[in-house]
Amino acid sequence: MRTVCFEGTVTALTSISHIGDSHGVTAKLRREKIVQPDGSVEEIPILSGNGIRGILRDRGMLHLCRELGFGVNDENGEVQGLSKEAFYLLFSGGALSKQGGARGLDIDEARRWRELIPLLS
Repeated sequence: MRTVCFEGTVTALTSISHIGDSHGVTAKLRREKIVQPDGSVEEIPILSGNGIRGILRDRGMLHLCRELGFGVNDENGEVQGLSKEAFYLLFSGGALSKQGGARGLDIDEARRWRELIPLLS
């Protein structure tokens, strides 16, 4: 699999909640110490790549399901015609089990699906 890097600016159209430390009823946005051009260090609010990755995966999977002919409700993200196990695999990485079946997806089967659909990886 190859790595692709994108650079750009993302503008939030609604509030962002990505909470870091909290004390009592007070919570701060997640921050990391970043060295500034003048050499000083400041705590800068950040969004984790994993959170952004999850959003991209969800949007990509909705598009995939729509293209494959599954009924997709754009208002609530519900996909009609997928088993619970398949939905969990596509949208959150799946629930694995040793033997597959109703409790989850077999590990070898999950590996096969990840080879077929790189967005799962």
